[in-house]
Amino acid sequence: MWQQAGIKLTFKHIYREANRAADWVANFSHSISHSLVTDTCFSSDLRSIVGEDVVGRAFVRKGA
Repeated sequence: MWQQAGIKLTFKHIYREANRAADWVANFSHSISHSLVTDTCFSSDLRSIVGEDVVGRAFVRKGA
């Protein structure tokens, strides 16, 4: 945990399988050459991932 001036932040590792939407956005950001992203970010791939999150679809991490 990090704390400064009344602000507390806790950092927790989370596997990409548990946060697929954020992983998709991070990977997408590396594929574009401009800094402004509009509705192109809301591709059918991302909508599908968010939809799977909404219904609670689980993804099992493959063994390391």
